[in-house]
Amino acid sequence: MTPEEYGSHGELIARPIPSERFMDASMVESPPGEVAPAREPRIPSPAAAGAAGDGIGPRRLRRGYVPPWRARLPRIAAPTGAMLVMAAAVLTFVDTFMNWVQGSSGWNLIFRPFGTSGTFLFTWWSRGLLFSGFTSLLLVVLVAASAVMLFADRKGGNLVLACGIAGLLLALLDIVMVYANSLYFPAGPGPGLWVFAGVSVATVALGLTVVPAGAFGEAQPD
Repeated sequence: MTPEEYGSHGELIARPIPSERFMDASMVESPPGEVAPAREPRIPSPAAAGAAGDGIGPRRLRRGYVPPWRARLPRIAAPTGAMLVMAAAVLTFVDTFMNWVQGSSGWNLIFRPFGTSGTFLFTWWSRGLLFSGFTSLLLVVLVAASAVMLFADRKGGNLVLACGIAGLLLALLDIVMVYANSLYFPAGPGPGLWVFAGVSVATVALGLTVVPAGAFGEAQPD
C-alpha cells in the first residue's frame, strides 16, 4: 500500500463512525451514494412537557380540582352539601340569641357589654376579653354566601372552612375567658357558647368535604 493510499485510508478510519442506534432509520437504510434528508427533531407539546417536567396533568387544570390529601376525604356534592352549609349558617344565627354568659345572649352583648370598656364587637376588662354576638352574625353572612356559591356551582369550600376555623377560635376564646374569670361569671359558659363551638366544628368538616356539583367525581388526584 502506497503512503498516499495509506494516508487516505487512515484518514477514513480516524473519523468516528456513529452507532446505528443514534442514526436516523432512513439514513441507515438508504442505498449507497444517497443522502437521506435529516429528520426534524420532535418537539414535545406544552401539555406533555408540563406533565413530564412539573407533574401537572390535564386533570389538575380542570375545574373543581382538589389536592390529593383532600380528595381522600368523603365528599358531599351540591346541592346537598350547600343545604348543609346553609343549615350551619341558620344554627349559628339561632345560637346568637341563646345564653352565652350570665343569662346574656350574644345579641345582648352587642348592646350591653360587660367590663369597663366595650364596643359592639367585644368587651374587655383588666383580666380578659369577651367577643359579642356580632362576630357570629358576621360569620352567618359569610357562611350563607358560601352556601349560595355552592348552589351556583361555584367554589365556596375554602370560605366555609375559614369561617368554621374562625368561629371555633372565637367560641373557644370566650369559653376560656369565662372560666378564667369565674369570679365575674360564676355560672360558667352558657349553652350558646358550646353550641357555637360545636357548629363551628361541623362547619370546618363541611368546608373540607363539600364540593360544587360539577367537581363531584372529577376531583381525583393524578
